[in-house]
Amino acid sequence: MAQTMFIICIGDNIARKRIVEHITQNTSVKSDLRWATLIHPFSCVSRSASISEGTIVCAGAVIGPHTFVGSHTIINTHASVDHDCRIGNYVHIAPGVRLCGAVHVEDLTVIGVGTQVIPEILIGQEVIIEAGSTILKNVDDRVKADSIVKRSKIEQINSVDQCILWLAQKPVNYSRIEFLLSQSALQNHFANFGPCVQLLEIALKNILEIDSSKAVILTSNGSAALHAIVGGLEIFRESKLKFATQAFTFATSVQCSLIGSIIVDIDESIGLDFNLIDTDLVDGIIVTNVFGHVVDINKYTQWADKHDKYLIFDNAATSFTFYQGKIWYCSNLTKVNKPMLVLAYEPI
Repeated sequence: MAQTMFIICIGDNIARKRIVEHITQNTSVKSDLRWATLIHPFSCVSRSASISEGTIVCAGAVIGPHTFVGSHTIINTHASVDHDCRIGNYVHIAPGVRLCGAVHVEDLTVIGVGTQVIPEILIGQEVIIEAGSTILKNVDDRVKADSIVKRSKIEQINSVDQCILWLAQKPVNYSRIEFLLSQSALQNHFANFGPCVQLLEIALKNILEIDSSKAVILTSNGSAALHAIVGGLEIFRESKLKFATQAFTFATSVQCSLIGSIIVDIDESIGLDFNLIDTDLVDGIIVTNVFGHVVDINKYTQWADKHDKYLIFDNAATSFTFYQGKIWYCSNLTKVNKPMLVLAYEPI
């Protein structure tokens, strides 16, 4: 019998660890279970570097000589991990991070987008380094840090707060993941770089009659689109926005611009439970369809209209949804004329 290979791509470190433990403890093929290691062909990994099982190295990432990367860690796009670094297990090094030589990052830590760390810095366990930070001193365990870090004690994180609701009571069929990924590969999905992207941007500008003063920005997945939408709304509002999302959403719904989002449990339809939201604390909600599950848009648009809130509807790996009593494909959802409704979708 051939070995079954698994890879967990969820960006949230704690959720990724729990799913790995769940599969390891509950799979019926324990003897054949094997964790894959994915290294993108457009990354640059030194021959003397060591990459452990279950780890993902994304496009454009650079890993220097004699660097060790632990298990089930994500080295995201265009991140640079220089020589003699040691990266722990279940770590997330976000896009554009720059780690100088001999930096140590302990288990379950996330280094936010565009962060730069000077040589020989030690960053502890379960640390959150927010986007765009500059780290000049060691960072203690369970610390949330941002801006220019010159001292280790910034904001202590209560370990209880880490028990977020990623694994709500929703059935998950892990056997579908390989099928979904293979279908994506067979359909030649666009990446976020290369000549095809530029040609498609030009074609879309012509089709949509967009003048030269504006741009079409393509993203390789719904996660990047979601962050672009939130960033654009914050620029428009000239203020930081706070969102609520349901348990078992995609991890990107609480990362980057969405760090600090409120996570509430699901209702009977596996959607966001309105009764758990304090409307005075949020500017909007993010409702996610995950791998084929569909939710009722009308229910959420009515709530957004009533409370004058933003609604971001993220079709995560789902090309259709349920609206006004029938199935809608995402390409037709522009007919839903709601000023507070924003769509970010990733069709399979």
